[in-house]
Amino acid sequence: MRSDRHSEIPVELGSAAALIDDARALDVILTTKQAEGVLAFGRLLVRWNRRFNLVSRQDVARLRSRHLLDSLSLAPILDGVRQHTGPGSRVLDAGSGAGLPGLPLAIARPQVDFVLVERGSRKARFLNQVINELGLGNVTVFAGDARELASGDCQGFGVVTARALAPPDEVWLLARRLLSSTGRLLLMSRTGFVEDDVRTTPLDGAVVEAVQRISVPGLERAHEVMIIRADVKPMNANRSSGAHGQSHRGSKPKRWGR
Repeated sequence: MRSDRHSEIPVELGSAAALIDDARALDVILTTKQAEGVLAFGRLLVRWNRRFNLVSRQDVARLRSRHLLDSLSLAPILDGVRQHTGPGSRVLDAGSGAGLPGLPLAIARPQVDFVLVERGSRKARFLNQVINELGLGNVTVFAGDARELASGDCQGFGVVTARALAPPDEVWLLARRLLSSTGRLLLMSRTGFVEDDVRTTPLDGAVVEAVQRISVPGLERAHEVMIIRADVKPMNANRSSGAHGQSHRGSKPKRWGR
């Protein structure tokens, strides 16, 4: 009898109670219903991944920590930046892929409206299936390229999230056209990424407002979230010091406490 190579990968998502405990370690408070919703999303992802390759095979066995908890870890930062962007501000998840981090965040923050942007037709179909099965009324899917939104009438998002999408300068060039004047880009990256070239590489018209390092239960390495906003200083500000794009080139962005 022919075996299914995907069925050989063990996937243990754990209980809702265990997810609540791990989320609490990330300063994320989940109700039982929300935890069950995140796990239901995880089970759908595993099932669809057998046909559509939504996440890499190596990540399937550690789906709970690598993708579900990792996505949820952004929630406290999202809460913080929305104090600046306004309670009614929308969130756009650029290059959402399998709905990461957008869907876990939408489940954890049902009062926030999310738009998931995914140009891959199969992945967009999966996102809509999850929304329908879980009854997520605060999420919509744009099945297309984010640049199409940026060139249309869909600007003014309070927050744009991006995870494993593109280099920071490329993501910012896209996000700046989608954000409101007070909006923020939340860029998730590997540990040490900011300490490499990003800190000294100007982002055109942007300021790296803060950097947050996060340790996720079940993962050996921490990751970092860059909080980026538009540089709204006058054009002649700091001209004598040669500042352009990022203020104080090479300086260390502040770190937000958790």
